[in-house]
Amino acid sequence: MRMARCYRSPGTVAIARPATSCLRSSPVLASRGVPGKPRFMEKWVRSLRGVVLDLDGTVYDDGDLIDGAGDATAAVRAVGLGLKFATNTSRHPCGTLIERLRRQDVYAAPDDVFTAPRAAAAWLLDSGMTRISLHVSPMTVEESTRFAIDEQQPEAVMAGDLGDDWTVERLNRVFPHVMGGAQLLEIQKNRYWKHGDTLCLDAGPFVAAIEYATATTVVVAGKPSAEFFGAAAAPLTSSPPNSSSSVTICKRTCAGPSPWEPERLS
Repeated sequence: MRMARCYRSPGTVAIARPATSCLRSSPVLASRGVPGKPRFMEKWVRSLRGVVLDLDGTVYDDGDLIDGAGDATAAVRAVGLGLKFATNTSRHPCGTLIERLRRQDVYAAPDDVFTAPRAAAAWLLDSGMTRISLHVSPMTVEESTRFAIDEQQPEAVMAGDLGDDWTVERLNRVFPHVMGGAQLLEIQKNRYWKHGDTLCLDAGPFVAAIEYATATTVVVAGKPSAEFFGAAAAPLTSSPPNSSSSVTICKRTCAGPSPWEPERLS
């Protein structure tokens, strides 16, 4: 069963729930008549400054808004909590995702959506790298326009979801770059994703092949990198130095513990 995990950061407790129950059982919604666990939730919500939501499988599924997600996001904002969206998708640029949310009556400002391609670009800038070999969907090339495309001596190889364009020929183009010292930068490390009723390989297995062949360690910009969620939550955590407030992160996973079983995070 597809689950949505809720991570509380800082802290060590994670609660796994079915895809929409992170929202339906939310303390934010308990006051709006949505079934929840009010005593636990009221105390929980008082400690929060904001919520970070994954998109695919949490807010919408295969492009369609999940039942209750629109009301839930509105309720989060209504009680004064900050709300950000974080997604691993490397097939669509940020602007397209914002328009998709708005078409489904989910409000999102331009800086409310944090994507893995943007996290990858930020990592390159922080590392002082400007020359890259780029392997991403044509629709997300615009996220990397600050960098020079160099297929001779790139400083880094940026790889994302390419669908059927992940071929042996492409792997053999990436391989010598990494063997030559280029940093392998993976936008996200998803193993697979669901398209309609079909499970499809994502970028993870292909980049893992390069990682194995070159005996190198890939840098992951998106999920499951903790830095990715930290960067997405950063705008929500600007609280006074002595504040103990935290941010909750809800994301999709494919399996998890029972709905009320706490899980300790490392």
